[in-house]
Amino acid sequence: MRREEYDDGIHQHPVEHAYTYKSERQKSVRAKDVERYFLDAYPTLTTVLLTYTRPRSEDESIAEHADKFYPEYPNQTKRRECIKATGYWEEFAGVSLLAPKDVAPKPCAETTHAHDMIVIPTFISSECFDPLREEGVDVSIRYHRSDKVEAPSSVNRLDLEQERGATTALAQEVGANLPVLSAIETFRDTVEMDASTNSARYEAKLDATHCPKYVERWCAHMSCGKDGEPDSNGIRRWRPLGRFSEIADSMKEERDY
Repeated sequence: MRREEYDDGIHQHPVEHAYTYKSERQKSVRAKDVERYFLDAYPTLTTVLLTYTRPRSEDESIAEHADKFYPEYPNQTKRRECIKATGYWEEFAGVSLLAPKDVAPKPCAETTHAHDMIVIPTFISSECFDPLREEGVDVSIRYHRSDKVEAPSSVNRLDLEQERGATTALAQEVGANLPVLSAIETFRDTVEMDASTNSARYEAKLDATHCPKYVERWCAHMSCGKDGEPDSNGIRRWRPLGRFSEIADSMKEERDY
């Protein structure tokens, strides 16, 4: 009953797993909604981008290397201490994510990098995150007045941004680090320009297998996990922080209503 017939005559169940264009777009939308909440509710805010990198040893698999980015100590413990130092531990929201490292000019899936992307509803001192800098974490902090925020020039759907509300570059960075979403965006724009096709139906079929090989390979390693078996638990690459899920759910409910 849930099968759909697509224009090419293929019948299939809707693709529902973590490495589809649909699932990654939903993550990106939730990140934007969380920012819009803060921009509407607070006159000022601070966005924090934390970047973690580490070399992969020869005896580590791609999945084993990726799994070591978020140990309880020092990364999570230090991050928690830094956010509590701002005085807004109960109010902040953010997300942690893993992504393949884009090695120019030939991207590959041999290594992974990680980000924490955090929104704090006030101006904070950048010194709050010095303990993470001491651990070798790259810290980027931006301050914003809510009434001055405009959609970054890189946004390719300005009509939708104007309807729902602009976001800072941090929300765009979330989308850029969702590999399936980022890789397929060009394809989506091409399909939407063709009035003879139903872009929503084409999008429903898109997943990691429609991406460059390095993206597909990285997603496969994350999905199979450390033991390399397709029926095992994969590597967790998306972690909501603080009030992220609560705010994102409420924003979706409000929009649906």
